Amino acid sequence: MNKKLMALLLGGLFTAQAGLTHAAENRVVSYLTMWTSYSATELSEKLPVSKTDTFLLSFGEWSADGSVTFSENALTPPEWDTYYLPTPYVSWTTLKHDHPDKKVMVAFGGQTYESIWSHLDNPEQREKIAQSLASLLEKPFPVYKKNLKLTEVVGECHQMEWESSCNLNNYQYAGDVYLDGIDFDFEKANRLTETENQNLLALVSRLRELVGNKKLLSLTTYHVGADPENCANPSVMEQCSYIEPSRSSHHGEVTNLLKKSSKLFDFFNVMTYDAGKNFRYQVAMENYAKAIGDKSKVLVGATINQQWGPEGPFVETEENNLERASWQAKNGYGGIFVWALGQSTQNLPLTTQAEYVGRLADAAASALQEENKPGGETEGNISESIALTVPDVTQGPVLSWVDYQKGGEIRLYTTDQDMQDHYTVKLNGNYVYSVDGGTAYYSYKVENDDNVNTIIHQFTPDEFKPGDLLTLHKEGHADALQTITIGDDVRYSDDDAVVAVSALANSEKVTVTLNKALYSKANRYIVLLNGNYLMESFAGNAYYASVNREATGGVELSTSARIKAGDKIEVLRASGKPGVQGYSTSVIHTAYATAGN
Repeated sequence: MNKKLMALLLGGLFTAQAGLTHAAENRVVSYLTMWTSYSATELSEKLPVSKTDTFLLSFGEWSADGSVTFSENALTPPEWDTYYLPTPYVSWTTLKHDHPDKKVMVAFGGQTYESIWSHLDNPEQREKIAQSLASLLEKPFPVYKKNLKLTEVVGECHQMEWESSCNLNNYQYAGDVYLDGIDFDFEKANRLTETENQNLLALVSRLRELVGNKKLLSLTTYHVGADPENCANPSVMEQCSYIEPSRSSHHGEVTNLLKKSSKLFDFFNVMTYDAGKNFRYQVAMENYAKAIGDKSKVLVGATINQQWGPEGPFVETEENNLERASWQAKNGYGGIFVWALGQSTQNLPLTTQAEYVGRLADAAASALQEENKPGGETEGNISESIALTVPDVTQGPVLSWVDYQKGGEIRLYTTDQDMQDHYTVKLNGNYVYSVDGGTAYYSYKVENDDNVNTIIHQFTPDEFKPGDLLTLHKEGHADALQTITIGDDVRYSDDDAVVAVSALANSEKVTVTLNKALYSKANRYIVLLNGNYLMESFAGNAYYASVNREATGGVELSTSARIKAGDKIEVLRASGKPGVQGYSTSVIHTAYATAGN
Protein backbone atom coordinates (compact mmCIF):
# COMPACT_ATOMS: atom_id res chain seq x y z
CA MET A 1 0.00 0.00 0.00
CA ASN A 2 1.33 3.44 -0.89
CA LYS A 3 1.96 5.19 2.40
CA LYS A 4 2.16 8.49 0.58
CA LEU A 5 -1.57 8.50 0.03
CA MET A 6 -3.41 10.78 2.39
CA ALA A 7 -5.54 8.96 4.93
CA LEU A 8 -8.37 9.76 7.25
CA LEU A 9 -8.60 8.93 10.90
CA LEU A 10 -12.22 8.21 11.74
CA GLY A 11 -13.44 8.19 15.30
CA GLY A 12 -16.96 7.70 16.55
CA LEU A 13 -18.34 7.50 13.02
CA PHE A 14 -21.93 7.03 14.06
CA THR A 15 -21.92 9.41 16.99
CA ALA A 16 -23.66 11.76 14.59
CA GLN A 17 -24.89 10.65 11.19
CA ALA A 18 -23.57 13.69 9.33
CA GLY A 19 -20.91 14.82 11.75
CA LEU A 20 -17.99 12.71 10.56
CA THR A 21 -14.80 14.63 9.83
CA HIS A 22 -11.34 13.35 9.11
CA ALA A 23 -8.38 14.22 11.27
CA ALA A 24 -5.87 14.06 8.57
CA GLU A 25 -6.51 16.27 5.57
CA ASN A 26 -4.59 18.27 3.00
CA ARG A 27 -5.23 21.74 4.33
CA VAL A 28 -4.84 25.08 2.59
CA VAL A 29 -4.04 27.67 5.26
CA SER A 30 -3.15 31.31 4.76
CA TYR A 31 -2.29 34.18 7.01
CA LEU A 32 -4.62 37.12 6.48
CA THR A 33 -3.04 40.42 7.38
CA MET A 34 -5.66 42.68 8.90
CA TRP A 35 -3.71 45.94 8.80
CA THR A 36 -4.53 46.40 5.12
CA SER A 37 -7.65 48.39 4.32
CA TYR A 38 -10.46 46.41 2.73
CA SER A 39 -14.00 47.29 1.89
CA ALA A 40 -16.69 45.69 4.01
CA THR A 41 -17.38 42.91 1.48
CA GLU A 42 -14.02 42.61 -0.28
CA LEU A 43 -12.70 39.62 1.67
CA SER A 44 -15.96 37.73 1.25
CA GLU A 45 -16.08 38.40 -2.47
CA LYS A 46 -12.44 37.88 -3.45
CA LEU A 47 -10.91 35.30 -1.10
CA PRO A 48 -12.95 32.17 -1.98
CA VAL A 49 -11.01 31.81 -5.24
CA SER A 50 -7.91 31.14 -3.10
CA LYS A 51 -9.50 27.81 -2.08
CA THR A 52 -8.12 28.46 1.39
CA ASP A 53 -9.96 26.48 4.04
CA THR A 54 -8.40 28.19 7.08
CA PHE A 55 -7.53 31.87 7.49
CA LEU A 56 -5.15 33.02 10.24
CA LEU A 57 -6.01 36.60 11.24
CA SER A 58 -2.69 38.34 11.88
CA PHE A 59 -1.70 39.27 14.56
CA GLY A 60 -2.87 39.19 18.15
CA GLU A 61 -0.98 39.69 21.40
CA TRP A 62 -1.59 39.24 25.09
CA SER A 63 -0.33 41.16 28.10
CA ALA A 64 0.98 39.95 31.44
CA ASP A 65 -2.44 40.56 32.99
CA GLY A 66 -4.04 38.23 30.46
CA SER A 67 -5.77 40.88 28.35
CA VAL A 68 -5.87 40.24 24.62
CA THR A 69 -5.56 42.82 21.84
CA PHE A 70 -5.44 42.60 18.06
CA SER A 71 -4.07 44.79 15.28
CA GLU A 72 -6.50 47.38 13.96
CA ASN A 73 -8.88 46.38 16.78
CA ALA A 74 -10.32 43.87 14.33
CA LEU A 75 -11.53 41.66 17.17
CA THR A 76 -13.31 44.44 19.03
CA PRO A 77 -17.02 44.54 18.23
CA PRO A 78 -17.90 48.16 17.53
CA GLU A 79 -20.90 50.09 18.73
CA TRP A 80 -23.54 49.88 16.05
CA ASP A 81 -23.72 52.84 13.69
CA THR A 82 -26.12 53.33 10.83
CA TYR A 83 -23.62 54.51 8.25
CA TYR A 84 -20.08 53.58 9.31
CA LEU A 85 -18.42 50.67 11.09
CA PRO A 86 -14.66 49.91 11.07
CA THR A 87 -13.85 47.75 8.05
CA PRO A 88 -11.17 45.52 9.71
CA TYR A 89 -13.93 44.14 11.94
CA VAL A 90 -16.75 44.17 9.39
CA SER A 91 -14.68 42.56 6.62
CA TRP A 92 -13.58 39.42 8.48
CA THR A 93 -16.94 38.85 10.17
CA THR A 94 -18.65 39.21 6.80
CA LEU A 95 -16.21 36.68 5.31
CA LYS A 96 -16.98 34.19 8.06
CA HIS A 97 -20.73 34.80 7.89
CA ASP A 98 -20.91 34.41 4.12
CA HIS A 99 -18.64 31.35 4.07
CA PRO A 100 -19.34 29.33 7.23
CA ASP A 101 -17.36 26.38 5.82
CA LYS A 102 -14.17 28.44 6.10
CA LYS A 103 -12.24 28.33 9.36
CA VAL A 104 -11.03 31.59 10.89
CA MET A 105 -8.32 31.43 13.52
CA VAL A 106 -6.33 34.14 15.30
CA ALA A 107 -2.55 34.10 14.98
CA PHE A 108 -0.82 35.29 18.15
CA GLY A 109 2.80 36.36 18.19
CA GLY A 110 4.95 36.79 15.14
CA GLN A 111 8.16 38.77 15.28
CA THR A 112 6.34 42.05 15.95
CA TYR A 113 4.69 40.69 19.10
CA GLU A 114 7.49 38.37 20.25
CA SER A 115 7.36 39.94 23.71
CA ILE A 116 4.22 37.90 24.50
CA TRP A 117 6.32 34.78 25.17
CA SER A 118 7.90 36.52 28.15
CA HIS A 119 4.47 36.70 29.85
CA LEU A 120 4.25 32.94 30.39
CA ASP A 121 6.81 32.68 33.19
CA ASN A 122 4.51 31.72 36.04
CA PRO A 123 1.35 29.61 36.43
CA GLU A 124 -0.81 32.56 37.49
CA GLN A 125 -0.08 34.50 34.32
CA ARG A 126 -0.52 31.44 32.13
CA GLU A 127 -3.91 30.75 33.68
CA LYS A 128 -5.10 34.30 33.01
CA ILE A 129 -3.95 34.11 29.40
CA ALA A 130 -5.47 30.66 28.89
CA GLN A 131 -8.79 31.87 30.27
CA SER A 132 -8.70 34.93 27.99
CA LEU A 133 -7.98 32.81 24.91
CA ALA A 134 -10.73 30.35 25.82
CA SER A 135 -13.17 33.23 26.30
CA LEU A 136 -12.16 34.66 22.93
CA LEU A 137 -13.02 31.36 21.25
CA GLU A 138 -16.42 31.25 22.95
CA LYS A 139 -17.23 34.88 22.21
CA PRO A 140 -20.00 35.71 19.72
CA PHE A 141 -19.02 38.37 17.20
CA PRO A 142 -22.03 40.24 15.83
CA VAL A 143 -22.15 40.60 12.05
CA TYR A 144 -23.32 43.90 10.57
CA LYS A 145 -24.12 44.09 6.86
CA LYS A 146 -25.66 46.49 4.42
CA ASN A 147 -28.20 45.64 1.74
CA LEU A 148 -29.64 42.65 3.54
CA LYS A 149 -32.96 41.17 2.61
CA LEU A 150 -35.63 41.75 5.20
CA THR A 151 -35.68 38.02 5.94
CA GLU A 152 -31.92 38.14 6.65
CA VAL A 153 -32.20 40.77 9.39
CA VAL A 154 -31.92 39.17 12.82
CA GLY A 155 -34.07 40.65 15.54
CA GLU A 156 -35.55 44.10 15.32
CA CYS A 157 -34.68 46.51 12.54
CA HIS A 158 -32.00 48.95 13.72
CA GLN A 159 -33.22 51.80 11.57
CA MET A 160 -36.60 52.44 10.02
CA GLU A 161 -37.16 54.33 6.81
CA TRP A 162 -40.01 56.84 6.85
CA GLU A 163 -41.26 55.09 9.99
CA SER A 164 -42.82 52.38 7.88
CA SER A 165 -40.13 50.05 6.52
CA CYS A 166 -36.68 48.86 7.51
CA ASN A 167 -33.81 50.79 5.98
CA LEU A 168 -31.87 47.91 4.42
CA ASN A 169 -29.38 50.17 2.66
CA ASN A 170 -27.56 50.74 5.95
CA TYR A 171 -26.02 48.41 8.52
CA GLN A 172 -28.32 45.85 10.07
CA TYR A 173 -27.59 42.95 12.41
CA ALA A 174 -27.20 39.64 10.51
CA GLY A 175 -26.34 37.26 13.35
CA ASP A 176 -23.16 36.11 15.12
CA VAL A 177 -20.00 34.30 14.09
CA TYR A 178 -17.37 32.55 16.22
CA LEU A 179 -13.64 32.06 15.87
CA ASP A 180 -12.49 28.53 15.11
CA GLY A 181 -9.14 28.44 16.87
CA ILE A 182 -5.78 29.88 17.83
CA ASP A 183 -2.47 29.77 15.98
CA PHE A 184 0.69 30.27 18.04
CA ASP A 185 3.27 31.95 15.80
CA PHE A 186 6.13 30.98 18.06
CA GLU A 187 9.13 32.94 16.86
CA LYS A 188 11.71 35.39 18.12
CA ALA A 189 14.74 37.10 16.64
CA ASN A 190 16.83 35.37 19.33
CA ARG A 191 16.81 31.64 19.89
CA LEU A 192 13.84 30.31 21.84
CA THR A 193 14.89 28.85 25.17
CA GLU A 194 13.86 25.50 26.61
CA THR A 195 12.06 27.39 29.39
CA GLU A 196 10.01 29.28 26.81
CA ASN A 197 9.20 25.96 25.14
CA GLN A 198 7.97 24.50 28.41
CA ASN A 199 5.95 27.61 29.22
CA LEU A 200 4.14 27.50 25.89
CA LEU A 201 3.52 23.78 26.31
CA ALA A 202 1.92 24.46 29.70
CA LEU A 203 -0.26 27.23 28.25
CA VAL A 204 -1.48 25.15 25.33
CA SER A 205 -2.12 22.13 27.56
CA ARG A 206 -4.31 24.29 29.79
CA LEU A 207 -6.09 25.87 26.83
CA ARG A 208 -6.83 22.44 25.38
CA GLU A 209 -8.36 21.47 28.72
CA LEU A 210 -10.60 24.52 28.55
CA VAL A 211 -11.78 24.26 24.93
CA GLY A 212 -11.54 20.50 24.36
CA ASN A 213 -11.36 19.31 20.77
CA LYS A 214 -14.09 21.59 19.44
CA LYS A 215 -11.57 24.31 18.54
CA LEU A 216 -8.43 24.21 16.39
CA LEU A 217 -4.96 24.86 17.76
CA SER A 218 -1.90 25.18 15.52
CA LEU A 219 1.79 25.95 15.96
CA THR A 220 3.92 27.95 13.53
CA THR A 221 7.70 27.82 13.90
CA TYR A 222 10.95 28.55 12.06
CA HIS A 223 12.11 26.43 9.13
CA VAL A 224 15.09 24.96 11.03
CA GLY A 225 13.25 24.46 14.32
CA ALA A 226 13.42 20.65 14.10
CA ASP A 227 16.89 20.32 12.57
CA PRO A 228 19.61 18.66 14.67
CA GLU A 229 21.17 21.28 16.90
CA ASN A 230 24.64 20.52 15.57
CA CYS A 231 23.52 21.90 12.20
CA ALA A 232 24.63 25.24 13.65
CA ASN A 233 28.13 24.00 12.80
CA PRO A 234 28.82 24.87 9.13
CA SER A 235 30.77 21.63 8.66
CA VAL A 236 27.69 19.51 9.40
CA MET A 237 25.47 18.68 6.43
CA GLU A 238 23.57 15.51 7.35
CA GLN A 239 19.88 16.16 8.14
CA CYS A 240 20.47 19.93 7.91
CA SER A 241 17.95 21.93 5.88
CA TYR A 242 19.86 25.23 5.98
CA ILE A 243 23.42 24.69 4.71
CA GLU A 244 24.74 28.20 4.15
CA PRO A 245 28.30 28.91 5.40
CA SER A 246 26.85 31.09 8.16
CA ARG A 247 24.23 29.02 9.94
CA SER A 248 21.04 29.96 11.81
CA SER A 249 20.84 30.31 15.57
CA HIS A 250 17.48 28.49 15.59
CA HIS A 251 18.46 24.91 14.64
CA GLY A 252 16.48 22.45 16.78
CA GLU A 253 15.05 25.10 19.07
CA VAL A 254 11.55 23.55 19.23
CA THR A 255 12.29 19.84 18.76
CA ASN A 256 11.39 18.91 22.33
CA LEU A 257 8.25 21.03 22.17
CA LEU A 258 7.18 19.27 18.98
CA LYS A 259 7.61 15.84 20.55
CA LYS A 260 5.59 16.75 23.63
CA SER A 261 2.82 18.65 21.84
CA SER A 262 2.15 16.35 18.89
CA LYS A 263 -1.33 15.48 20.23
CA LEU A 264 -2.15 19.00 21.45
CA PHE A 265 -2.00 20.77 18.10
CA ASP A 266 -4.23 19.97 15.16
CA PHE A 267 -1.55 20.96 12.66
CA PHE A 268 1.95 22.43 12.49
CA ASN A 269 3.01 25.17 10.07
CA VAL A 270 6.67 25.05 9.05
CA MET A 271 8.04 28.39 7.82
CA THR A 272 10.00 26.90 4.94
CA TYR A 273 10.87 30.32 3.53
CA ASP A 274 13.05 33.31 4.48
CA ALA A 275 16.05 31.00 4.17
CA GLY A 276 17.41 31.61 0.70
CA LYS A 277 17.36 29.80 -2.62
CA ASN A 278 19.50 26.90 -1.38
CA PHE A 279 17.19 25.96 1.48
CA ARG A 280 16.29 22.25 1.51
CA TYR A 281 12.65 22.42 2.55
CA GLN A 282 12.22 18.67 2.06
CA VAL A 283 14.79 18.00 4.79
CA ALA A 284 13.13 20.50 7.12
CA MET A 285 9.77 18.77 6.61
CA GLU A 286 11.26 15.34 7.26
CA ASN A 287 12.81 16.60 10.50
CA TYR A 288 9.48 18.05 11.62
CA ALA A 289 7.62 14.85 10.73
CA LYS A 290 10.11 12.79 12.69
CA ALA A 291 9.75 14.96 15.80
CA ILE A 292 5.94 15.11 15.64
CA GLY A 293 5.45 11.50 14.61
CA ASP A 294 2.69 12.21 12.10
CA LYS A 295 3.60 13.89 8.81
CA SER A 296 -0.07 14.36 7.93
CA LYS A 297 -0.20 17.13 10.56
CA VAL A 298 2.79 19.01 9.09
CA LEU A 299 2.16 21.81 6.56
CA VAL A 300 4.81 23.15 4.21
CA GLY A 301 5.17 26.93 4.06
CA ALA A 302 5.26 29.06 0.92
CA THR A 303 5.34 32.81 0.50
CA ILE A 304 3.96 34.84 -2.38
CA ASN A 305 5.80 37.88 -1.05
CA GLN A 306 9.42 38.99 -1.02
CA GLN A 307 11.50 36.96 1.40
CA TRP A 308 14.87 37.16 3.09
CA GLY A 309 17.88 35.31 1.74
CA PRO A 310 21.58 35.26 2.65
CA GLU A 311 22.38 36.73 -0.76
CA GLY A 312 19.67 39.37 -0.50
CA PRO A 313 15.86 39.59 -0.74
CA PHE A 314 14.13 37.67 -3.52
CA VAL A 315 10.70 36.50 -4.65
CA GLU A 316 10.17 32.76 -5.10
CA THR A 317 9.03 31.71 -8.55
CA GLU A 318 5.50 30.45 -8.90
CA GLU A 319 6.88 27.32 -10.54
CA ASN A 320 8.86 26.49 -7.38
CA ASN A 321 5.89 27.20 -5.14
CA LEU A 322 3.69 24.93 -7.25
CA GLU A 323 6.30 22.18 -7.04
CA ARG A 324 6.38 22.58 -3.26
CA ALA A 325 2.60 22.28 -3.01
CA SER A 326 2.63 19.13 -5.16
CA TRP A 327 5.57 17.57 -3.34
CA GLN A 328 3.97 17.69 0.09
CA ALA A 329 0.76 16.08 -1.20
CA LYS A 330 2.64 13.29 -2.96
CA ASN A 331 4.63 12.58 0.19
CA GLY A 332 1.77 12.39 2.66
CA TYR A 333 2.14 15.76 4.39
CA GLY A 334 -0.80 17.77 5.67
CA GLY A 335 -1.07 20.65 3.22
CA ILE A 336 0.30 24.11 2.56
CA PHE A 337 0.25 27.37 4.46
CA VAL A 338 0.92 30.68 2.81
CA TRP A 339 2.38 34.01 3.79
CA ALA A 340 0.17 35.90 3.12
CA LEU A 341 -3.11 37.19 1.77
CA GLY A 342 -3.52 40.89 2.38
CA GLN A 343 -0.48 43.11 2.40
CA SER A 344 1.65 42.41 -0.69
CA THR A 345 5.31 43.37 -1.13
CA GLN A 346 4.69 43.03 -4.87
CA ASN A 347 1.64 45.29 -4.73
CA LEU A 348 -0.53 42.50 -6.08
CA PRO A 349 -4.27 43.17 -5.97
CA LEU A 350 -6.15 40.96 -3.52
CA THR A 351 -7.84 39.06 -6.35
CA THR A 352 -4.46 38.29 -7.94
CA GLN A 353 -3.12 37.07 -4.60
CA ALA A 354 -6.14 34.85 -4.09
CA GLU A 355 -5.86 33.37 -7.57
CA TYR A 356 -2.18 32.59 -6.94
CA VAL A 357 -2.98 30.72 -3.72
CA GLY A 358 -5.80 28.97 -5.56
CA ARG A 359 -3.30 27.62 -8.08
CA LEU A 360 -1.18 26.27 -5.23
CA ALA A 361 -4.27 24.59 -3.81
CA ASP A 362 -5.04 23.10 -7.23
CA ALA A 363 -1.50 21.75 -7.55
CA ALA A 364 -1.78 20.01 -4.19
CA ALA A 365 -5.24 18.62 -5.00
CA SER A 366 -4.11 17.38 -8.41
CA ALA A 367 -1.07 15.64 -6.93
CA LEU A 368 -3.19 14.08 -4.22
CA GLN A 369 -5.77 12.88 -6.71
CA GLU A 370 -3.04 11.30 -8.83
CA GLU A 371 -1.59 9.55 -5.77
CA ASN A 372 -5.02 8.26 -4.81
CA LYS A 373 -5.73 6.53 -8.10
CA PRO A 374 -6.40 2.87 -7.34
CA GLY A 375 -3.80 0.58 -8.83
CA GLY A 376 -1.28 3.40 -9.21
CA GLU A 377 2.43 3.26 -8.63
CA THR A 378 3.78 2.83 -5.13
CA GLU A 379 7.27 4.08 -4.37
CA GLY A 380 8.13 3.85 -8.05
CA ASN A 381 7.04 0.22 -8.39
CA ILE A 382 3.73 -1.30 -9.36
CA SER A 383 2.69 -3.58 -6.52
CA GLU A 384 0.63 -6.69 -7.14
CA SER A 385 -2.81 -6.39 -5.62
CA ILE A 386 -4.25 -8.88 -3.15
CA ALA A 387 -7.93 -9.76 -2.89
CA LEU A 388 -9.53 -9.69 0.55
CA THR A 389 -11.04 -13.17 0.45
CA VAL A 390 -12.40 -15.48 3.12
CA PRO A 391 -9.84 -18.29 3.51
CA ASP A 392 -10.43 -22.02 3.89
CA VAL A 393 -10.98 -22.72 7.60
CA THR A 394 -11.76 -26.42 7.38
CA GLN A 395 -8.42 -27.18 9.08
CA GLY A 396 -8.89 -24.57 11.80
CA PRO A 397 -8.99 -20.77 12.32
CA VAL A 398 -6.87 -18.55 10.06
CA LEU A 399 -5.23 -15.31 11.19
CA SER A 400 -4.67 -12.37 8.82
CA TRP A 401 -3.60 -8.72 8.88
CA VAL A 402 -5.26 -5.99 6.82
CA ASP A 403 -3.27 -2.79 6.36
CA TYR A 404 -4.73 0.69 5.91
CA GLN A 405 -3.14 4.02 5.17
CA LYS A 406 -4.04 4.96 8.71
CA GLY A 407 -4.40 2.06 11.08
CA GLY A 408 -5.01 -1.61 10.50
CA GLU A 409 -6.96 -4.58 11.73
CA ILE A 410 -6.40 -8.16 12.78
CA ARG A 411 -8.84 -10.67 11.31
CA LEU A 412 -9.40 -14.17 12.64
CA TYR A 413 -11.52 -16.35 10.36
CA THR A 414 -13.25 -19.22 12.16
CA THR A 415 -16.31 -21.45 12.11
CA ASP A 416 -18.96 -21.40 14.85
CA GLN A 417 -17.69 -24.76 16.03
CA ASP A 418 -14.06 -23.59 16.39
CA MET A 419 -15.25 -20.51 18.26
CA GLN A 420 -16.29 -22.83 21.08
CA ASP A 421 -12.57 -23.45 21.75
CA HIS A 422 -10.22 -20.91 23.32
CA TYR A 423 -8.03 -19.04 20.82
CA THR A 424 -5.91 -16.01 21.66
CA VAL A 425 -4.31 -13.44 19.35
CA LYS A 426 -1.17 -11.64 20.53
CA LEU A 427 0.96 -8.73 19.29
CA ASN A 428 4.66 -9.18 20.09
CA GLY A 429 3.67 -11.68 22.78
CA ASN A 430 1.07 -9.43 24.41
CA TYR A 431 -2.65 -10.29 24.57
CA VAL A 432 -4.88 -8.48 22.06
CA TYR A 433 -8.13 -10.45 21.87
CA SER A 434 -9.59 -13.93 22.07
CA VAL A 435 -12.57 -16.18 21.36
CA ASP A 436 -13.96 -18.74 23.78
CA GLY A 437 -17.26 -20.53 24.20
CA GLY A 438 -18.66 -18.92 21.05
CA THR A 439 -17.96 -15.38 22.29
CA ALA A 440 -15.45 -12.85 20.94
CA TYR A 441 -13.65 -10.70 23.51
CA TYR A 442 -12.16 -7.22 22.79
CA SER A 443 -13.25 -7.61 19.18
CA TYR A 444 -16.41 -7.87 17.10
CA LYS A 445 -17.82 -10.49 14.75
CA VAL A 446 -18.85 -10.23 11.10
CA GLU A 447 -20.79 -13.20 9.72
CA ASN A 448 -20.00 -14.20 6.13
CA ASP A 449 -22.35 -15.91 3.70
CA ASP A 450 -20.28 -19.10 3.74
CA ASN A 451 -20.86 -19.62 7.50
CA VAL A 452 -17.40 -18.37 8.37
CA ASN A 453 -17.09 -15.71 11.05
CA THR A 454 -14.58 -12.88 10.83
CA ILE A 455 -13.42 -11.76 14.27
CA ILE A 456 -11.93 -8.27 13.98
CA HIS A 457 -9.84 -6.06 16.25
CA GLN A 458 -8.92 -2.58 15.01
CA PHE A 459 -5.59 -0.86 15.58
CA THR A 460 -4.82 2.85 15.63
CA PRO A 461 -1.57 3.88 13.87
CA ASP A 462 0.33 4.31 17.14
CA GLU A 463 -0.48 0.77 18.33
CA PHE A 464 1.70 -1.07 15.80
CA LYS A 465 4.56 -0.68 13.34
CA PRO A 466 5.84 -2.67 10.36
CA GLY A 467 7.82 -5.66 11.55
CA ASP A 468 5.65 -6.36 14.60
CA LEU A 469 4.61 -10.00 15.08
CA LEU A 470 1.05 -11.28 15.31
CA THR A 471 0.57 -14.78 16.68
CA LEU A 472 -2.40 -17.15 17.08
CA HIS A 473 -2.49 -19.46 20.09
CA LYS A 474 -4.82 -22.26 21.17
CA GLU A 475 -5.26 -23.19 24.80
CA GLY A 476 -3.25 -26.29 25.59
CA HIS A 477 -0.75 -25.76 22.76
CA ALA A 478 2.72 -24.50 23.70
CA ASP A 479 3.67 -23.06 20.33
CA ALA A 480 1.92 -20.47 18.18
CA LEU A 481 -0.32 -21.98 15.51
CA GLN A 482 0.37 -19.11 13.14
CA THR A 483 2.74 -16.13 12.99
CA ILE A 484 2.36 -13.03 10.78
CA THR A 485 4.82 -10.18 10.32
CA ILE A 486 3.00 -6.88 9.86
CA GLY A 487 3.98 -5.23 6.59
CA ASP A 488 3.16 -1.92 4.93
CA ASP A 489 3.60 -2.69 1.24
CA VAL A 490 0.27 -4.34 0.50
CA ARG A 491 -2.22 -3.17 -2.12
CA TYR A 492 -5.70 -4.65 -2.22
CA SER A 493 -7.80 -5.26 -5.32
CA ASP A 494 -10.79 -4.39 -3.12
CA ASP A 495 -9.58 -0.79 -3.30
CA ASP A 496 -10.47 -0.77 -7.01
CA ALA A 497 -14.18 -0.71 -6.15
CA VAL A 498 -15.06 2.75 -7.50
CA VAL A 499 -16.29 2.70 -11.09
CA ALA A 500 -17.47 6.30 -11.32
CA VAL A 501 -18.40 9.37 -9.27
CA SER A 502 -20.98 11.91 -10.42
CA ALA A 503 -21.26 15.27 -8.67
CA LEU A 504 -22.48 18.28 -10.59
CA ALA A 505 -22.73 21.65 -8.90
CA ASN A 506 -26.32 22.70 -8.19
CA SER A 507 -27.59 19.16 -8.83
CA GLU A 508 -27.90 18.50 -5.07
CA LYS A 509 -27.00 14.86 -5.65
CA VAL A 510 -23.88 12.74 -5.33
CA THR A 511 -23.75 9.36 -7.04
CA VAL A 512 -20.99 6.78 -6.58
CA THR A 513 -20.92 3.65 -8.73
CA LEU A 514 -19.20 0.63 -7.15
CA ASN A 515 -18.05 -2.60 -8.72
CA LYS A 516 -20.92 -5.05 -8.21
CA ALA A 517 -18.80 -7.92 -6.91
CA LEU A 518 -16.83 -5.74 -4.49
CA TYR A 519 -20.02 -4.02 -3.33
CA SER A 520 -21.39 -7.42 -2.30
CA LYS A 521 -18.33 -8.37 -0.26
CA ALA A 522 -17.93 -7.62 3.45
CA ASN A 523 -16.05 -4.43 2.69
CA ARG A 524 -17.08 -1.11 4.16
CA TYR A 525 -17.05 1.78 1.66
CA ILE A 526 -17.72 5.27 3.03
CA VAL A 527 -18.38 8.40 0.96
CA LEU A 528 -17.40 11.85 2.25
CA LEU A 529 -18.18 15.31 0.92
CA ASN A 530 -15.54 17.85 1.96
CA GLY A 531 -14.71 15.55 4.86
CA ASN A 532 -18.30 15.11 6.00
CA TYR A 533 -20.10 11.76 6.05
CA LEU A 534 -22.62 11.19 3.24
CA MET A 535 -23.33 7.48 2.88
CA GLU A 536 -21.77 4.03 2.95
CA SER A 537 -22.15 0.43 1.92
CA PHE A 538 -21.33 -2.88 3.57
CA ALA A 539 -21.78 -6.46 2.37
CA GLY A 540 -24.30 -5.65 -0.33
CA ASN A 541 -26.31 -3.13 1.69
CA ALA A 542 -26.36 0.66 1.49
CA TYR A 543 -26.80 3.11 4.34
CA TYR A 544 -28.18 6.66 4.04
CA ALA A 545 -28.33 6.17 0.27
CA SER A 546 -30.67 5.05 -2.47
CA VAL A 547 -29.46 2.06 -4.51
CA ASN A 548 -29.68 1.16 -8.19
CA ARG A 549 -28.39 -2.39 -8.58
CA GLU A 550 -29.16 -2.44 -12.31
CA ALA A 551 -26.98 0.52 -13.20
CA THR A 552 -24.54 0.27 -16.08
CA GLY A 553 -21.13 -0.76 -14.84
CA GLY A 554 -22.04 -1.59 -11.26
CA VAL A 555 -24.17 -0.58 -8.30
CA GLU A 556 -25.10 3.09 -7.92
CA LEU A 557 -25.33 4.71 -4.48
CA SER A 558 -26.96 8.14 -4.44
CA THR A 559 -27.79 10.69 -1.79
CA SER A 560 -28.89 14.30 -1.65
CA ALA A 561 -26.25 16.94 -0.92
CA ARG A 562 -25.71 20.61 -1.60
CA ILE A 563 -22.59 20.79 -3.72
CA LYS A 564 -20.68 23.44 -5.60
CA ALA A 565 -17.91 23.28 -8.16
CA GLY A 566 -14.64 22.20 -6.59
CA ASP A 567 -16.18 20.29 -3.68
CA LYS A 568 -14.21 17.15 -2.84
CA ILE A 569 -15.80 13.70 -2.83
CA GLU A 570 -13.77 10.92 -1.26
CA VAL A 571 -14.50 7.20 -1.13
CA LEU A 572 -12.86 5.25 1.68
CA ARG A 573 -12.41 1.61 2.43
CA ALA A 574 -12.86 1.53 6.19
CA SER A 575 -12.43 -0.98 8.93
CA GLY A 576 -15.36 -2.18 10.98
CA LYS A 577 -18.96 -2.37 9.90
CA PRO A 578 -21.91 0.05 10.13
CA GLY A 579 -22.52 0.79 13.78
CA VAL A 580 -18.95 0.03 14.82
CA GLN A 581 -16.73 3.01 15.53
CA GLY A 582 -14.13 2.97 12.77
CA TYR A 583 -10.75 4.59 12.66
CA SER A 584 -8.75 2.52 10.16
CA THR A 585 -9.29 3.87 6.66
CA SER A 586 -7.78 4.18 3.21
CA VAL A 587 -8.75 6.78 0.63
CA ILE A 588 -9.37 4.75 -2.51
CA HIS A 589 -10.85 7.41 -4.78
CA THR A 590 -11.01 11.22 -4.86
CA ALA A 591 -13.10 13.31 -7.24
CA TYR A 592 -14.16 16.95 -7.45
CA ALA A 593 -17.55 18.37 -8.28
CA THR A 594 -17.75 20.02 -11.67
CA ALA A 595 -19.86 22.92 -12.84
CA GLY A 596 -23.48 22.04 -13.53
CA ASN A 597 -26.56 23.78 -14.79
